[in-house]
Amino acid sequence: MAKREKVIVITVTVDHAIPYHVDLARELASTGWKVHFVSTGGPNLDGLKHGIETHRLEMRRNPSPLQDIISLWKWIRLLSKVNPAVILAGTPKA
Repeated sequence: MAKREKVIVITVTVDHAIPYHVDLARELASTGWKVHFVSTGGPNLDGLKHGIETHRLEMRRNPSPLQDIISLWKWIRLLSKVNPAVILAGTPKA
C-alpha cells in the first residue's frame, strides 16, 4: 500500500483571519508537510512564504447564493487537483 503524501489545505474565508493560522502553517511546512493556504486575496495571503503554496479563492462572508455556488465549484476543482490528506478550515464558511 502506497503511503499518502503529507498535504494539508488550511483555509479561511477572508485575508485578515490568516494571522491566526500562519504559525501552524509555517510549523507544518518546516516538518515536511506540503502546505496549501486558501483565502480570498489580500496582503496577508500574498505575504505567506516559507514553503507555503497560496491559492486565491473568492469567498464572501455574507450569504450570496450565486457567488457561494461559484466558490463551491472552484473549491471542488482545487481540492481534486491538490488532493489533500487533511483540510483545516479556520472559519465556518471556508
